[in-house]
Amino acid sequence: MSPARRRPRRTGRLSIAGLLVAAILAALAGCSSSSSDDAPASGSLAQVMGNMHAHSLAVDPGDSDGLLLGLHGGLYRSDDGGRQWRQVGLSGDDSMNVVGGRGGAPLWVAGHEVLERSTDGGRTFEAVRPTGLPGLDLHGFAVREERPEEIYAAVSGEGLYRSTNGGRSFGLVTTEVGASVFGMAVAGDGTLFAADPSEGLLISDDGGRTYRRPLSGEGLVSVALEARQPGLVLAGGPGLFVSRNGGRTFEEGFTNAQLAAVAIAPGDPQRAYAIRVDGVVLVSSDGARTWSEAGA
Repeated sequence: MSPARRRPRRTGRLSIAGLLVAAILAALAGCSSSSSDDAPASGSLAQVMGNMHAHSLAVDPGDSDGLLLGLHGGLYRSDDGGRQWRQVGLSGDDSMNVVGGRGGAPLWVAGHEVLERSTDGGRTFEAVRPTGLPGLDLHGFAVREERPEEIYAAVSGEGLYRSTNGGRSFGLVTTEVGASVFGMAVAGDGTLFAADPSEGLLISDDGGRTYRRPLSGEGLVSVALEARQPGLVLAGGPGLFVSRNGGRTFEEGFTNAQLAAVAIAPGDPQRAYAIRVDGVVLVSSDGARTWSEAGA
């Protein structure tokens, strides 16, 4: 099993090495130079990644073994819990966020100059061009499941924006948070979680206007929760950090792996996934207490 099991310990600050942080931020900064030309259309994750970067991960609401992964070169799917992958659409699009799709709600993909919506489970997509956004360099994107018309977009270098009409238009929430956010999630009660590589994990209980920071430090790029059972929260980047009380406090899950994305299965918070930056898929079946490589 990789990473090693360890006794969790409480943390309010990321226990990480400076070189690891630098590696994460350098990889993120290099997205614009990545290419999908030499990557096969199917294979293991390491094979399909080629020299691309993994950005976002989502679990099929109807199948806890079905995964959707956003790469720099498109959208990929696994039907066997992360062992094998195939490209299913958006070739050439930098899919930094894959969210939604539960209960018939639209599935959204957002990223570098990308905002696409699917109403048929990801089989086809349509481009969305809302009013109110200063651009479409969307490093963070989240939909509130209980109210899928409520959508948050973190525009790189600009700030946090919110839509209350299903993405037709957005309005500015704040310029204080969002400009450097790389991952977001929204609980069913509207609590907003934002992973900021330069700040840590930021949580807002008032629609993004004010924040608390249970994890401070550098390098976080992904956050996940089960919106209807939000006790378990995962934050990933320079290791994995786990909360079992809705984000009030966190413990170290493991710190010996550099993560690009984390996800929890809708309806089954015992099943969780993490993507290492080297293309290894990690899976947990006990609520993020222990982890193993997919297929091991």
